[in-house]
Amino acid sequence: AVLWATGADLAVINGGGIRETIPAGEITRGQIISVFPFGNYAVTKQITGQGIREMLEHSVRYAPALTGGFLQVSGLRFSYDPQKPAGQRVGEILRDRDDEMFVAMPTPVRVYYGVKSSLPCPLTVREGSQWLDRIFEKKPPEIKRLDKSSRSPWKKELSEIPAEDCAVVAKEIWFRYEKNSPDVLKGLSFKAPKRSIFALVGGNGVGKTTALKAVCGICSPYRGKIYIEGKPLSKYREKDLFDGVLAMLPQDPRSLFVKKTVREELEEMVDGKTEETARRMAETAEICEIEHLMDSHPYDLSGGEEQRVALAKVLLRDPGILLLDEPTKGMDNFFKIKFAGVLRRLRERGVTVIMVSHDVEFCAGYADFMGMIFDGEMVAADTPDRFFAGNSFYTTAANRMSRHIFENAVTEEDLISLCRINLGDGEARANSAGKEEKGE
Repeated sequence: AVLWATGADLAVINGGGIRETIPAGEITRGQIISVFPFGNYAVTKQITGQGIREMLEHSVRYAPALTGGFLQVSGLRFSYDPQKPAGQRVGEILRDRDDEMFVAMPTPVRVYYGVKSSLPCPLTVREGSQWLDRIFEKKPPEIKRLDKSSRSPWKKELSEIPAEDCAVVAKEIWFRYEKNSPDVLKGLSFKAPKRSIFALVGGNGVGKTTALKAVCGICSPYRGKIYIEGKPLSKYREKDLFDGVLAMLPQDPRSLFVKKTVREELEEMVDGKTEETARRMAETAEICEIEHLMDSHPYDLSGGEEQRVALAKVLLRDPGILLLDEPTKGMDNFFKIKFAGVLRRLRERGVTVIMVSHDVEFCAGYADFMGMIFDGEMVAADTPDRFFAGNSFYTTAANRMSRHIFENAVTEEDLISLCRINLGDGEARANSAGKEEKGE
């Protein structure tokens, strides 16, 4: 079992003895949430490192004997309810406190609290699917599809958008890294509309990152054409291409860090220290939400903060097209939401974003268009709604959980909306289903 703290070091309990990882100083920050399988209870309290030790020692000795109710130990209140699964208790704690870590809970848990059911809380996709069956057991849903036409500014399908309205167009590009090596890109074609967020997905080694490198000229295809803002890539000089036209953020943001502070990193990207450059730096820092990090060393930042600082650096080149390689790698869900807000603000400013990602949940929630690469070719390209709803294997947890009932629930928000619409008074109907299940 693991005791974890937001923004603090870990303390670990193992079986009947104590094995702990606590720094020399006390842990004084973060809400501590602990779930132990042998005690079957949860505790939340802001405590010190010594308090952690006391809690661990007591839980080892006495937790198996708990029978319910509350127990006061060294100022800590242990809440125990053997009828609720551990996941449900933790979900309740995070939701009731409006804790930012609630977004890290599994999709079925977040959907459960969005619908407000008194049935047992599902933790896995399979349990979530069974939970939906029980909710709609008495009366199948009448509305199985959401009308999402008003959500997207794109009224046309991707195939209907003309090339002149696209920031990047790739036509039948072929590429191999060495003369006698196998082709990595095999006739790859795609187009990314202007002012859109376009996500390229697919398995490892299928050519996603190579496609980005081809777009920015790092890899030169031996066949095919790439157009940037309607102009052949081959017609751009390298200096002109990377000064106000295009920028690429690599997988490892640290590869861009060469200075001692974030402020110096940004100053490196502007010409001189003038009022105009200061304004641009302040504006970019605000967009990327790094104003409070300006005097920090880049290597002292979290993974999400490093990504936002690296993004700020490339944005100071004022690109119209931004290429991102695995931008959410290493980010927790809370930072992903912040990062998505940054991307949306960039889109509103007219920037076209093309990103490579394995994070299907992030792409489903925030991309305007999706493209799947397989074996060096583009095998599918569409809006996230149509892309994921029509995919049986490569899809989101919400879609896998509900596709036997609903037609186009791709995100958890989609699924929650459809449940509420069909349940009417969602809480009353769900509670009623729970009472029927218990025979009340």
